[in-house]
Amino acid sequence: MDVVRKIMESVERADIKRLNLTSYFDPEERVVLEAFVKELVEGLRLFEEEMKAEEEEEEEAAKENSSEVHKEGSDTLMI
Repeated sequence: MDVVRKIMESVERADIKRLNLTSYFDPEERVVLEAFVKELVEGLRLFEEEMKAEEEEEEEAAKENSSEVHKEGSDTLMI
């Protein structure tokens, strides 16, 4: 037990941070990380909106093309 006590005292004197599963960030690092995450989330949201708008435009264009083909096809006479 004496060895463990000496190790604990030396660690406390050295002011070493304990290793655990939670990450440690300086306050400045945390601010930068939070700003980065916020911008990343916003960028992904905008990208998804753009992709959804493009898909809707493609669907509308496909519907218009198919309706034009049906209109043109009804004018032709089949023999």
